[in-house]
Amino acid sequence: YWVCGYANRQHELMHEIGCALQDSSFYKALQVADGILLILDPEAKPFSRIWCDYELYAAITDSAKDLDLVTATHSANGHVAMMLSKNFLPQESAVAKSVRERNFPISFLLRGLHVRLEDGEATVTE
Repeated sequence: YWVCGYANRQHELMHEIGCALQDSSFYKALQVADGILLILDPEAKPFSRIWCDYELYAAITDSAKDLDLVTATHSANGHVAMMLSKNFLPQESAVAKSVRERNFPISFLLRGLHVRLEDGEATVTE
C-alpha cells in the first residue's frame, strides 16, 4: 500500500519532486503501489489537501489499484474503527462486508464528493 510519508524525504520535497512529477520518487512509488489507504480524521481533512487529492486521483483512475478508506468514530464503548474497501477482506463474505461498511459516516464521503481542487491546501514552510 501507498504511504506518502515513506515515498520521499518530507523535509526536502523540492529535491524529491523537482520539476517533472513523473521523475520523482513520489510518483514512482505511487505507480508501483497496489493500493492506497486513506485515513480520515473527524473533519475528513485529507480531502482538502492537494497531494491527498492527487493520490486519490491516482487510485480512482487506475482500476488495478485498491482504494480503502478508514476512520474512527465515537461510540458508547469508545472509538470504533470503520473501513470501506474496494475488495473483501480475507475470509470475508459479501454479507459480512456489507455489515462492516454500513455504518461508515456518509458525511465523510460527501466531503470528498464536494472537493474543489482549486481550493486544495498544501503545507508551506516559512
